[in-house]
Amino acid sequence: MKQGQVLLLTSILAAMLVMGYFAGIFGGEESTVKLPNWGIKPEEIDAIEIRVAGQDTLKLLKGAAGWHITSPQQSIADSLAIVRLLDQIAALKPESIAANSPDRYATYGVASTARSIVLTIGKNTRTLILGNTTADGASFFLRIGNDPQVIQARGNLSTNANVSDWRSTTVLRLPISTIQRVSVSIPNEKYEVANNNGNWQLIRNGIGTTADTLSTVKWLRRLGALKADAFVAEVQGSALKAEGTHVLRIQTTTGQTRELVLKESASGDVLGALDGIKDVFRLSPTQLPLIAPESGQLSRETTPSETTASPPKHGSTQTQPPKKSRRGEEGEEGLL
Repeated sequence: MKQGQVLLLTSILAAMLVMGYFAGIFGGEESTVKLPNWGIKPEEIDAIEIRVAGQDTLKLLKGAAGWHITSPQQSIADSLAIVRLLDQIAALKPESIAANSPDRYATYGVASTARSIVLTIGKNTRTLILGNTTADGASFFLRIGNDPQVIQARGNLSTNANVSDWRSTTVLRLPISTIQRVSVSIPNEKYEVANNNGNWQLIRNGIGTTADTLSTVKWLRRLGALKADAFVAEVQGSALKAEGTHVLRIQTTTGQTRELVLKESASGDVLGALDGIKDVFRLSPTQLPLIAPESGQLSRETTPSETTASPPKHGSTQTQPPKKSRRGEEGEEGLL
């Protein structure tokens, strides 16, 4: 009976050792080797590439106005997604050297560049070849470029290359201070709004009047931070441009012109395209009158609620307004 228990325990121990070997726990080469100097400062990163086998390479580039997606399509990048990735890079902490030779790469999942992130820092690039995670999920294995060392690092790096998860749904970013003139063409009406030395003018049929400041500023701020509900892959921007019912042309103080084309879809949603690019986005129907309002919504003029009464005909009696008293309406004491 005792011999059987010993054999059972021995078998279990052997199985655990085998599992540990293939999980990379017992690399045999872990380390007395000095850990590499990580030395990556997120604020110094100028470009990022995320490469995943079977997917288009996602390319991100930092510019003066923030991060942009440059491939597989051009778009403003989602600032929150970028911050999350940069925070992950900053939080990486090398823990140990798991292996030093290529014959061990497959064990740790770093034998190929199937999952990798390329960081551009100035004129230099650094490629992180990402491998398996550890059993507890708190760390993972990676190689850096051509360095043969397999590093176990605590942390996590996102390798999601799906462009839709990285693009910003804010399709237009124009601070009101940069807007000089907006030309609006909507069904049954065309008008312009222009900044005249700090005062907003509403121009209809070539005649300019002072626009309602509060309404105009509110509209331009909404327009300059236009946010889409989602992007639509089934419609091309060129087709939408030809069929658009609402067109806004925005001239900036730097001489740039942005064109926003909108159209109500058969489903009732509003489709939009900016600058004629292929990407089409969707807005809720309630946004259309807010983005492309009628000119009356921006005017200081008020429409009379009552029409002027015509003079009474001969023999007719004109209704006289009720006389007022010190206490109120006619019928009370103190008629004047």
